[in-house]
Amino acid sequence: MRNFIVTLFMSLFLACSCAHIESNDGADVRFANESIVSVDQHVRGDRITPNPDGGINIEPDAGSGGAIGTGVVIDVIGGESLVATVGHVAHKKDLLDGQEDTPSLLRVTSSVLTIRTLAGQVCPAEEIFFSEKEDLSILRVKCIAGTPMPLATSLPPMGSEVIVSGAALGLHPDGIFIPVDGRYVGNLKERGLGYAVTNPVAVGHSGSPVIHNGKVIGILKSHRLDWEHLSFFVPLDILNSGITAARKTWNAH
Repeated sequence: MRNFIVTLFMSLFLACSCAHIESNDGADVRFANESIVSVDQHVRGDRITPNPDGGINIEPDAGSGGAIGTGVVIDVIGGESLVATVGHVAHKKDLLDGQEDTPSLLRVTSSVLTIRTLAGQVCPAEEIFFSEKEDLSILRVKCIAGTPMPLATSLPPMGSEVIVSGAALGLHPDGIFIPVDGRYVGNLKERGLGYAVTNPVAVGHSGSPVIHNGKVIGILKSHRLDWEHLSFFVPLDILNSGITAARKTWNAH
């Protein structure tokens, strides 16, 4: 009888475990991608390069793009959208480095922000909130860029499953956003690192939503080579503060 009870318990445990990890055929990712956009900043300015005489040359340069990353639709107001991303993708810089084989600087005189949906729709955008300290930007986008993704009411317990999805490696648009799975680690403030997840991210994922149970818990901002298994994000309270400030700016227009 005892062996029967043990066997039954183990069978139920394995069944529950399998049900917990069973694939949902990617429905959660496909649903999330309806709220995600790529963010492109195209810049113009003056290209500054050294010359053999020890001076510098300054020539007009149309630029080729200041940064490319990801954003998430937080709200739709009228025919426009509120999109959250990171500052190092969306905020206009004063100087940009040149290519490694051609030492130069681009002195930026103007920049144009656009977003592109997964379906390929391109819309102009403007930054209405920026925090350099938190690396957060909120954009006003001149179209309905997707289905708003709800914000979580709090951060999940440590170890919770999270998804990051965005325009990584230049495979967007008209193709796919790259989703990656991971776990929520917590706030590594004692090491000066901030809020962390174990999602393995790539170039272009900056600005992606960090998603738990279909809700945004933060905005991905960085990955450090010396902490190869960790990525870091703007947490929920900072994101909420930025959105509140952005709404005030929006309403003032």
